[in-house]
Amino acid sequence: MALLSSLLSESLQEQLSEKSNDGGCSQTFIDSLPRVSIKTVKQDDMCSICFENFHEDEYPLIVKLPHCGHVFDLQCIAVWLSTNKSCPVCRDNVMEQQDKLKGIDTSKAELEEDWGMYG
Repeated sequence: MALLSSLLSESLQEQLSEKSNDGGCSQTFIDSLPRVSIKTVKQDDMCSICFENFHEDEYPLIVKLPHCGHVFDLQCIAVWLSTNKSCPVCRDNVMEQQDKLKGIDTSKAELEEDWGMYG
């Protein structure tokens, strides 16, 4: 899987992180995005950001945006949403759906860094 965040320099990642407070979504919101099972994704479906086929990834982390339902690699959409509040495909405002997600408990969600399978 192409790691979009690994392609960015550390200084650019810091700038994106700082901007997330202004124009992007919070990390809590990004972490609360619903995960999609690889079993429900078509064989030829791919991330609209990195254009990698979901089925070619050994450990796919696929998330679905609320309302519009577009799916992306978690790492790709996390970088996008850190500076934007819209879907990169249809420009739907994802923050309009935040009220629906406030009731979701993410404290027991398995986060990528907790899995121990990535370097």
